[in-house]
Amino acid sequence: MLNKSKISSSIFFDNFDNTYYFLDFVFFAPEFFIMFSSISIFFITITCFPFQSLDSFKRKNILEISNSLSIVSVFFVLTLYVNSYSIAFCNYSVFNWFFYSTFFLFFFKLFIAFIVFCYFLSISHIFEENFTFEFNFFIMISFFAIQLFLSSFHIISLYLCLELQSFCYYVLAAYRKNSAYSAEAGLKFFILNSFASAFILFGLSICYLNFGTFEIRYISHFFFYLDFDQIPTILIMSVVMIICGFMFKLAVVPFHAWLPDIYDGSPFVSTSFFSLVSKLPSLIVFLNFIHVFFVPASFLFSNVLILFGIMSIVIGSFGALFQIRLKRFIAYSSISQIGFIVLTISYDADMESLQAFLFYVIIYFSLNLTFFCCLLAYYNPAQDRKLSTIYDLSSIYNYNKFLAIILVFTLFSMAGIPPLAGFISKYYLIFKISEFEPNLVIPFLFLIVVTSSISVFYYVRIIALLFFEPDAIAEKEEDDYDEEEEAILFSKYEPGMVPLSKEPSMSYLLALFLVILFYVNIFFILFSSTFFYFISLLALHYFLLKNGYWVS
Repeated sequence: MLNKSKISSSIFFDNFDNTYYFLDFVFFAPEFFIMFSSISIFFITITCFPFQSLDSFKRKNILEISNSLSIVSVFFVLTLYVNSYSIAFCNYSVFNWFFYSTFFLFFFKLFIAFIVFCYFLSISHIFEENFTFEFNFFIMISFFAIQLFLSSFHIISLYLCLELQSFCYYVLAAYRKNSAYSAEAGLKFFILNSFASAFILFGLSICYLNFGTFEIRYISHFFFYLDFDQIPTILIMSVVMIICGFMFKLAVVPFHAWLPDIYDGSPFVSTSFFSLVSKLPSLIVFLNFIHVFFVPASFLFSNVLILFGIMSIVIGSFGALFQIRLKRFIAYSSISQIGFIVLTISYDADMESLQAFLFYVIIYFSLNLTFFCCLLAYYNPAQDRKLSTIYDLSSIYNYNKFLAIILVFTLFSMAGIPPLAGFISKYYLIFKISEFEPNLVIPFLFLIVVTSSISVFYYVRIIALLFFEPDAIAEKEEDDYDEEEEAILFSKYEPGMVPLSKEPSMSYLLALFLVILFYVNIFFILFSSTFFYFISLLALHYFLLKNGYWVS
């Protein structure tokens, strides 16, 4: 394997080697292509604006060009990742240890790229009045920042990539320019996440103050060989600050109060992207922080993380139980699911805990992808297909029975109904937790059974709306929010913008992906052994990473 720890990546040094400089770009070719395609989409769509005066070239054409370029770009990124599979098993660093890559990170980059690809396919038919080409540009920039954020191995690159993706989220949350509630969501997102970023920056600055370096490899080596009783108090404080910042980014209780308001005020297409993509990279980086970068953190704060996880499961389950508004329901449901994931992170990163983490994360985000692809395929304000409350879901069965059936099995799986994939993931999680805490098996079982029973109720309530109340009328709350939302649902469209068909505009490729995810969910138990083998392989690579095998 390649060892480049002594190779400088600056063209101003005499010992610079063009061969290694070229290899840096080759190894990170997908990330650079994302950046190049984002800028290209921006300038190509701007170039099309003067043609809007022509009768045959309307704003819809510019949106279609932007959507098509985004889909093709992400598809090409997927092919680049697949073609680079041969170097995926290598642990290598680029640009003088600014970034690094392992097979573990390679898989999640590929997984996120697939999620973004399905997301673009799902929103390709949505044309709202204020839905402009810049939306796709900000999605692509956040996608670029996420891929670099996962590979960051330097304090500066880590924080800059974190802030770049956060900046895109602020814009996407406030994208509905005619809505005071969307502007409020964007402002809340900006102010509150700025506090979380400040906590992370303060913790990282304390690390630099103690070690005199921005390179995480030196900081991790110090913690790796240090006894717990020798850790200075100021370093413990820095770890606490960073943990609080990441807990806020993940909306873990008690740092969760901002999430329902921001989800509810943001446009539905933005809320879908937040739920699908924004939390996964933070989970992976937080896992690396706890178990690799700052090894003692998993031992010092294990009980605190367990408490946060339990509180998230309970509050998220009870919070979703009483929600009528769909986006608030999604927010509380995600808080509950993140609680289960935090429980797996709270233990030492041995093979068993890593397998439980990977198993639950992959299954949950796959189900989440299926859920939002179904909702986005149905969503179209131009045809009065709104998704404001859970009662709006009652019309999906009338429009497309295929979507309704997939949505039902997805909700059953998320609720933990056997023998679907969601049940197996929760069962595996309980099984592993019982091995770590044999004295707490009964309390954990009681907690998970109670919260799962509550989740079954609110998921089955949606299923009942889909099939048994197909003509249900949404229960409108008597407040200004719904009145304004009705007024700004972007019903003013140019001639020819509204499709004539009542069926959801869904591409054949998206339908194929939904069918595949549908059968994987139902018959997961048949090929679970192959999935377990792959999970074990990922866990093994991460376990080697945890024990110092960075570059060999």
